[in-house]
Amino acid sequence: MYELEKDFIPADRDDYVPSKTMNRLVVGNALSGFVLSKHGLKLSQRKIEADHKYSGESLIRVNGHTSAVTITLLDKYLNSGNIIVISDEDFNAATHNIILDPEGSTKINNASTLSITTNGGVRIIYGGETQWYKIL
Repeated sequence: MYELEKDFIPADRDDYVPSKTMNRLVVGNALSGFVLSKHGLKLSQRKIEADHKYSGESLIRVNGHTSAVTITLLDKYLNSGNIIVISDEDFNAATHNIILDPEGSTKINNASTLSITTNGGVRIIYGGETQWYKIL
């Protein structure tokens, strides 16, 4: 049995069944995991205002940016199983685009970049074996 908030459960473990008496279950790690509690699912997250190198978080909240923001998707996170949600939290992307830019020659949906250009826009992506893929 895993102890609540003391032991992290690796994201690749599929043999764990939480106890009905648990109030909170931490899965993964502080950056790439999530917390499942009686109140629902809580994603690891980061708020950014400027260019950012993706570092494993599940939710990137873009808020307070005064120019275009580029989020570099590092190759080391490909095939990680991470699903990443990127949100224009301050409804500013029509004026200041949010650009998802895979590292080097890696593609995202067979393109060099993917952008959020609508105020309040959201993108959901995941890393495949050789490139990033758009869900939304």
